[in-house]
Amino acid sequence: EQVSYIIPIDEKPYTVHLKKRYFLADNFMVYLHNKGSVSSHSSDILTQCYYQGYIEGYPNSIVTLNTCFGLRGILQFENVSFAIEPLESAMDFQHVLYKLGDGNNELRVFNKNDRSTEKQPVVYNIVTGEKE
Repeated sequence: EQVSYIIPIDEKPYTVHLKKRYFLADNFMVYLHNKGSVSSHSSDILTQCYYQGYIEGYPNSIVTLNTCFGLRGILQFENVSFAIEPLESAMDFQHVLYKLGDGNNELRVFNKNDRSTEKQPVVYNIVTGEKE
């Protein structure tokens, strides 16, 4: 299965092409060790949500996303890495996108229905801010 998303970064739309990957088996088990005893449990990890791919036009780019309950993962291209994760308080498909690296990360809010970018926080737009 393949899927594509358009994700705006710095006022430019980037097309991300993804292919489903199975990082864990469906019958993945978790083993817990506690004071000499071992118990096994079936995992509640959703294994069908993992995708890997690239950004169109950037042959050395790498994208790894989990698509269950929104987009969560890493986009890396042009020696820069971005993280994307769902905006917890949003009712629709809004996400926080931020540059990884120096601890002075820039935040942006991404919404699937609005591809524009603004410097000030605006609902459904990309916004710039700080993440500690």
